Amino acid sequence: MAFSLSISAVLAFEISEAGKYDSGNLSEVQLRAKQGDASAQLELGTRLYSGNGVPEDYVQALEWYEKAAEQGNPTAQYYVGVFFSQGTGTSKDDAMAFKWFLKAANLGNLKAQKAIGEMYHEGQGVDISLEESAKWYLKAASQGDAESQYYLGVMYLDGEGVPKDPVEAAKWILKAAEQGRVDAQTTIAGMYKDGNGIKKSKGEADKWLQRAKDSADDNEKAE
Repeated sequence: MAFSLSISAVLAFEISEAGKYDSGNLSEVQLRAKQGDASAQLELGTRLYSGNGVPEDYVQALEWYEKAAEQGNPTAQYYVGVFFSQGTGTSKDDAMAFKWFLKAANLGNLKAQKAIGEMYHEGQGVDISLEESAKWYLKAASQGDAESQYYLGVMYLDGEGVPKDPVEAAKWILKAAEQGRVDAQTTIAGMYKDGNGIKKSKGEADKWLQRAKDSADDNEKAE
């Protein structure tokens, strides 16, 4: 099964949304950032990224994110990783992206944990390791991330990086399905139909197929 690191659109939304929040006037934020306040450095980077009260400047945004990241701010570390993974405000560098994602992931940042799982799976910025991929997907899945839950379930289903275990696969895929992932809903429907890792049930199979159809329709309308 193919996995892909698709973070840029999500990041743009996250930072744009964060940019709407102002902890103080711009001069105060700039002063605190220059004095070494990591939260102010993070906010200033966000303002520069989104053009909130200042001209949009990705290079300077990255510089301020890096300052906050170097102080151990996991959100800033994640953002720095995304900038390097996408070549935003700097040259694209998967190894640097991996470095910063890993720092954030080790501090519990869910999105960074998922990114590390993806990068280990695809060999982006690091050698492929399906075992490490599964380990990091488990961390993100345990925090409730539906995408990681589904990917982890598929890895258990295929015996990829973990022992093949249809029961464990069904557990994680069902969690993702309950959060509305269409691919998980379709997969769990098939597992119910075949009795693969879960008690065979035509009723449950039909229910999840219908939910997958409804979810797909909702997603199409949202677009």
